[in-house]
Amino acid sequence: FLTYLRAASFTEEIRFDAYSRACGEVFDILNHAGIDYLLLKGAAYAGAFYRVPCLRHSDDLDLLLQEKDLFIAAEALLRAGLKPDSYPLDVGTHHLTKIFHKSGLSVELHRRLYDPYCYYFPFDDLWVMGRSAMIAGRELRILGPVDSLLNILTHATMCSSQRSLRWVCDAWLLV
Repeated sequence: FLTYLRAASFTEEIRFDAYSRACGEVFDILNHAGIDYLLLKGAAYAGAFYRVPCLRHSDDLDLLLQEKDLFIAAEALLRAGLKPDSYPLDVGTHHLTKIFHKSGLSVELHRRLYDPYCYYFPFDDLWVMGRSAMIAGRELRILGPVDSLLNILTHATMCSSQRSLRWVCDAWLLV
């Protein structure tokens, strides 16, 4: 049994290294463009709460931006070679159309944490209450602990993520 666990762990470490490299490229593009953003969900939790980040499986990248920066960020990513899921870019309820890195990593540029029928938190307030964390070898801003816990619990009750129990580990490690 330990052999299978070691193999699974090794496989996840390799996958997480590729995931981190792709995330890092996206971070570098946005940082170079001078865009402020908050890293959300899986990538943020892996780097901030987990002693071994590869134990928090993530397969996409969620970033919260100011409304005014959404299309500037999207344009920077597209110029760097990322591809949108569809044209034209649709704002949707709370994030733009997904944009894909060459690795297959999907990037969601959020304009709010939740859809318009839920809660609204101004970006500036979230930024001030946020904190820094080392993610993919870069110092980035993530939500503060209270906002992170609210985000975890809201997604656990309202979104497709409720089918997975990852949120339980995220909440436990945060608390």
